[in-house]
Amino acid sequence: MGKQANPTSEQQDQVRKSMDSDHQSLRVLFTQLRAANNQRSDKLLATGTVQAADLEPQVQKIAQLRQQLMEQGVKTTLAVRAVLTPQQLANAAQLKDQLQKLRAGCAVCLKVPNSRNPAPSWRGRCLRSTIGGYKICESLSIEGHGVPFVPSV
Repeated sequence: MGKQANPTSEQQDQVRKSMDSDHQSLRVLFTQLRAANNQRSDKLLATGTVQAADLEPQVQKIAQLRQQLMEQGVKTTLAVRAVLTPQQLANAAQLKDQLQKLRAGCAVCLKVPNSRNPAPSWRGRCLRSTIGGYKICESLSIEGHGVPFVPSV
């Protein structure tokens, strides 16, 4: 969100300080999550019978760590959001909407081919431009799908 909003250098410094302070706690949480996932995998792959109750302590620990990660992410996002002006937030929201439309259009391109959904053949050319630092395709037609893809960005 921060980069897309084109923050000033002062705002960037504030965001960087907030993210730096959160970085260590996120690192600890991810390390703990990795360990809990490994413990669960070890139990699942151990010899003998494994019941759901045998995995319950690891499952609860994983759920707790994921919740803590979510809460930390919300805290960091709110700190970044607090630094931005209303206009910067509006610009970021507009960019988010544009990228969602682009991803929705690209979903057609990324379908796995099968007998009912043959692989598309590309025709024409893809014109590139940049929105918020992202390279996007402005014009793309997909032969065999009858769908010209022209995102409204």
